[in-house]
Amino acid sequence: MDTIINGAVIGAIAVVAAVVWREIKRINIAASAREDRLMSLAESLAQRFESLAGQYETLALDVHDIKANLNGRDAA
Repeated sequence: MDTIINGAVIGAIAVVAAVVWREIKRINIAASAREDRLMSLAESLAQRFESLAGQYETLALDVHDIKANLNGRDAA
């Protein structure tokens, strides 16, 4: 009788271990997909920031030219 109980316990432990392993694998896959989406977002934001920085530089030069023209100086 003890052998049957031990076998049932071992079987239950094996089933629980398999379920836990499968769930951990699913969570890791989901986390990896989430990480990929976040990295893509970060790269997109970096590109947008670079674009905005370039636009800011152009705007700063334009403002400098306008101020120089208003003050009667050459914008060189």
